[in-house]
Amino acid sequence: MATRSIRKRLLISLTLLATAVVGISLPLSHWLIDREFERFVIDKAEGEAHRLELLLQERTARLRANAIDYGDWSSTVGFIEGSEPGYLDENLYPAVLRNFDVDAVFIVDRTGAVRYYAGTPADPRDDPQGLRPLPPESLAPVLAEPRIRRLLERARGTGLILRLDGRWHMLGASSVSHPGGGPDRPVHGVLGYIAELTPQRMQRIATLAGVPFSLDRVDGHAVDVRIVDGDVVMHRLLRDEQGQPMAALDIRYPQPLAEQITATRRLLLVMALGFFGAGAALIWWLVMRGVITRLERLHDDLLAVARGDIDALPTSGRNDEVDHVAAGINHLHAELKRINGEWRHEALHDPLTGLGNRAQLLQRIDTALSDAVSMRTTGLLLIDLDGFKTVNDLFGHIVGDDVLRHVAARMALALPPGAHGFRLGGDEFAILTDGLHLTAIRALAHMVNATIRADDSIGPAHMLLSASIGVALHDPADGPIATGELLRRADIALFSIKRRSRNGFAVFDASMLREMERDNTTLRCLREALQAGSIDVWYQPIVAADDGRTLSFEALARWRDAELGDVPPSRFVTIAEEHYLGAALDRIVLEKAIAGLLQLRTLAPEATLSVNASVQSLLDAGYVARVPHALANAGLDGHALRLEVTESTLAANEDLLFHQLETLRGHGVRIELDDFGTGHSSLGRLAKLQPLGIKLDRSFIRDRHIGGDRVCRAIIGLAQQLGVEMIAEGIESEDDAHFVREAGCDALQGYLFSRPLPLPAMLDWLRARGATQG
Repeated sequence: MATRSIRKRLLISLTLLATAVVGISLPLSHWLIDREFERFVIDKAEGEAHRLELLLQERTARLRANAIDYGDWSSTVGFIEGSEPGYLDENLYPAVLRNFDVDAVFIVDRTGAVRYYAGTPADPRDDPQGLRPLPPESLAPVLAEPRIRRLLERARGTGLILRLDGRWHMLGASSVSHPGGGPDRPVHGVLGYIAELTPQRMQRIATLAGVPFSLDRVDGHAVDVRIVDGDVVMHRLLRDEQGQPMAALDIRYPQPLAEQITATRRLLLVMALGFFGAGAALIWWLVMRGVITRLERLHDDLLAVARGDIDALPTSGRNDEVDHVAAGINHLHAELKRINGEWRHEALHDPLTGLGNRAQLLQRIDTALSDAVSMRTTGLLLIDLDGFKTVNDLFGHIVGDDVLRHVAARMALALPPGAHGFRLGGDEFAILTDGLHLTAIRALAHMVNATIRADDSIGPAHMLLSASIGVALHDPADGPIATGELLRRADIALFSIKRRSRNGFAVFDASMLREMERDNTTLRCLREALQAGSIDVWYQPIVAADDGRTLSFEALARWRDAELGDVPPSRFVTIAEEHYLGAALDRIVLEKAIAGLLQLRTLAPEATLSVNASVQSLLDAGYVARVPHALANAGLDGHALRLEVTESTLAANEDLLFHQLETLRGHGVRIELDDFGTGHSSLGRLAKLQPLGIKLDRSFIRDRHIGGDRVCRAIIGLAQQLGVEMIAEGIESEDDAHFVREAGCDALQGYLFSRPLPLPAMLDWLRARGATQG
């Protein structure tokens, strides 16, 4: 009965279908087929669009990475601030830009002023003539971009796609700052690369993505994908790394399988007209079985591939369009899998040396520390190359990269079984050991250092290199430890050896942590003292060599803290300079010393004031402007102040500091060279600086019986020839005083005359000497 009923209903249905096939069933069949094909085409189109977005983001990310490589570099900072005259010739030339596939490079300083803007020559045969200067005003739209301006506020990098002068460009930019430190380190400017998205570049990208595209403005573009007039039309928003839209991505290409869909429609029409309802039913069955069901199965298989349950889509063996689609998807999946593998490798390896990078080191430390079953000791060696900056400065960036590759190769050869080498960035390396105890790790550290120093394959540069190594070990018997804690301990040990001597290694112990905690406590108290202005100034007199008249007073910082007690200057001055508090400390000493000089001049009217100035102070425009202002407020002229600058300060920052010193000299301030003979002494620097005084370091006087006397006489003779006043410091006995007087010194300073004293005691000292004329 049910069968008859079904047949009857089927007969009625076929009769109705035969009469309505043209008006109802055929359009319905078309609609069903179109719906299923459209779902598949849209899914495929979205995948292609996503791949295109990844390619464009990868290009901008590569430009951003190139910009960060050059921006996070002291040489770039030096170029902006004028201390690297050869920077452009050594690092930015046509071959570099062509290697980066960019058209132009720009560098702006922290104020946004364009320091350099140039592009590649139009003809590669003109490359030997260098980059082609570009008008700075044409860079204004780039500098007006908020995402670029934010780079001047905080150390970071960005990659963008921008529309400039009616054309689309890719841009990668980075804040320029010294390497190391966090994102809050000082920003000195911005470096960026610009690549116009020419038709050729867009064609290459389209070829890689397998889909044509164009770019348009973001405004007014809805994000959608649809089929229009037989074409797949997509509008997508291309976003930067912060998720902000950069451009609208317009994609339009002929709908895949369009010919197959048209043929199917024609077949349906012929069969519908020829077989009426039976033909319609047959077509329905064939479409369901041969197309839609397989597409649904293909969709399910795609989900299985995405989950990792299967490696490839199965095919039916029919070699039809669906099998072709499955084969194409399999090929795409294989390519994406290969690219993903390459990305994973790049994400875990240093591109310059091939060693593991920081991310891989963290993964391996996590694995080693979480392997509680093995109970093996984990060792971490953090290695910092001493002298590498000098190698870069002397031999250039290319030789510096070659040195890093050689160091990595030699270090890899020295690794024992189970140990792994890593490059963390710059001149920082690391070694992670498994199962080695302290004796073996000490031997490994010695071997690494000796290997680096002995690597003559890199030429004379190896003579400048050594290594500072911080070592931290963890024995599972001591309990669990976090990855960050092991790294912190190795960092503390590295900091300890670099502060102490360099060219060696140190193994972390609790005393280092206590020392760092003491430093942190001292730093905290010092910040509070600087804010409260509770740094004291003591004075040590400088007397004439011939008659003992008081000529000047050197102002020396002293600090007595309620929590720490008396803190030695060698400690708090070092900590101040390490944490960029030197300018604040010098400013307090300057202002208090000038106030004290007014009282000292009541007993020594002609006496002047000697004040030490650190490099941080001299590079601080506020401090340089404060000096004449403070003197004027006290009613003193510039000749009342002697500013003492050490040789090592000038040697490290010569070009930057001479302008500041000339500014102070223009206000009448006397410049004196302190600790002469102990730093990077240079007659050329001495002639250029033209100091009014030179201080002979106490070490030559102390060691005069073992050859120091000849050095003393030579330096004093040089000062006499230059007409420069010679001051001997560290005079502790009459023998010392007699020696330097006989050698020709003009002024003396030391414990023989007075130790450094607070202002009231110094006034008593002056009264006791009966000094009334200075």
